[in-house]
Amino acid sequence: MKACPALDMDAGAIRGVLETVDCHARFYAQSGYEALGSPGSPYQAWLTAFLVIYVAVLGYRLLLGSGARMSDLPLTALKIGAVLALATNWTLFQTLVFDLVYRTPIEVARLLTGPAAQSSAFAGDPVGALQVAYDQLSLSAEAFGKAAGPGASAFSNGNAAAAEALWQAARALFFTTAGVFSVAMVGAAVLTALGPIFVALLLFPATRGVFEGWVRALLATLMAAMLGWISTALMLTILESGLLTLAQERVALELNVDTALSVSGVVMIFALVQVGLVLAGALMACGFRLKARTRHGAMEGAPQTPSRVEPPAGEVGVLSRAERLAASLSQTSTYAPRYSGPPVAATRSAAAVPSGAPLGTAGATYRRPSVRGRDDFGGGAA
Repeated sequence: MKACPALDMDAGAIRGVLETVDCHARFYAQSGYEALGSPGSPYQAWLTAFLVIYVAVLGYRLLLGSGARMSDLPLTALKIGAVLALATNWTLFQTLVFDLVYRTPIEVARLLTGPAAQSSAFAGDPVGALQVAYDQLSLSAEAFGKAAGPGASAFSNGNAAAAEALWQAARALFFTTAGVFSVAMVGAAVLTALGPIFVALLLFPATRGVFEGWVRALLATLMAAMLGWISTALMLTILESGLLTLAQERVALELNVDTALSVSGVVMIFALVQVGLVLAGALMACGFRLKARTRHGAMEGAPQTPSRVEPPAGEVGVLSRAERLAASLSQTSTYAPRYSGPPVAATRSAAAVPSGAPLGTAGATYRRPSVRGRDDFGGGAA
């Protein structure tokens, strides 16, 4: 891949920055990925070690029966194949990951501005439209500044106030479009260059959360850039008539302060909207989750189905033979001490009664030792 050219300011500030950052980001992403995948890279040894450990752990789980099932082997093989393909093949990774994150936002912006090709000069080229808008704001600010004269104050001179508002709008347009999109491109390039490392972490459940975080970061860059381009397309559609009026007034030397302030206000409003959409895209990306299978085959996060259906209140369910046997053994172990304790105590108390002790009346005690005493000490003669 050839090196990128230097920053070309003749093409304009916004166009030059975006084209330069785009070229360097692509070069960095591809070179970083290929450096990790080269034969002499330590990453290849780490990836081989990860795969050996993963297959060994899977084999032991199958032998010991600790959660792994034969029915999970096709999905496991598919996961290993996906990790190997994405971690070692730049062409596949570029098609499935990098281009999806990197090219989707600008393509969506072109699609949104495409239907207006018959009536808009900005259709089909959002970067060129941004550059035109920035140039018109800067030229109009310069024209109002010349009309205000040197040393004019914005609080006492309308032309000076319009010039300051247009300069602020031009800066806001630059930072909320070229700045935001450049940050998204650099973020996507860095995450892509480190992509093979995070893809390998998908193998183990303990490191799967790091892989999810990497995917969320990619989605955050995608959503921020895409929502930003959609907002920019809408802003350019609204600004087109105002920028045309500013250009006509500047050429005719009939500057109107109200036109300048209205255009500046629209740019400032969309600058705030751009910041809010970037935050909204990050929040949406944080909602990404991977559902992993538990050891019983259920999906984590899904509602759990009870293994035994309890009968409704007031109805007796039909128990199996094993359940009836378990309930019978439980009742036997619970009530056995109650039946074994009292007879022993009663026998000991009866044996401890002396032969000459006075006998109680009938019903005074639970047992009648007097009857037993007669049988043992004189009742036999009768």
